[in-house]
Amino acid sequence: MTLHSRSPAFIIIDSHSPYAPHKSQMCLRDFFPPSAGHNLGTSTATDTTSADNETMVNDLVDALKVFYLATTVFDLATVYTQALPTGPAFPIAAVALTQVGTSVSAGQAKAVQASFQFRTTTFHIAKLVLLDVPVGGGGFEKIPFGSWDANSLSLLNQLVDPATSWVGQDGDPFNQGVSITYTMNEKLRKAYRMT
Repeated sequence: MTLHSRSPAFIIIDSHSPYAPHKSQMCLRDFFPPSAGHNLGTSTATDTTSADNETMVNDLVDALKVFYLATTVFDLATVYTQALPTGPAFPIAAVALTQVGTSVSAGQAKAVQASFQFRTTTFHIAKLVLLDVPVGGGGFEKIPFGSWDANSLSLLNQLVDPATSWVGQDGDPFNQGVSITYTMNEKLRKAYRMT
């Protein structure tokens, strides 16, 4: 994998809040086509075993849903392959998702962005951005890794699990958490006519 590339494969997770549809992207180490019992294909896990991509997606979404209100629904996971770092990406397979948010936070959610920063094993930064999520208990203060709550650590554990194939855009496995930042997403504010 080339630095900052989605090649050779990645998964797009579609969800929607009451305000808009959203997409999250997660890169895979490699990809093997769908086969019996593997609707989204398989990938080579960090521990070199075979990882079922559909299982990985559902486990990850289960770790993500706790950050979203019940008005956010996860809809679809689609795996894409991209043979060359600058080449086109092609959808290969998709599965429906059924998870909904479980957060009961009373914090502002509309147009709020949560940015999780991680480091890969080669110390590159990898980000995961969640949209239309309620502001955490710390408000808009940056949350360093040492102050992450149980839900955030559970998400990290999914990403660093050696039985999964999740990698950053440098092609290397997730290794550690860095910080979480909640901000207002200005593009969403405009799109939602909040300005």
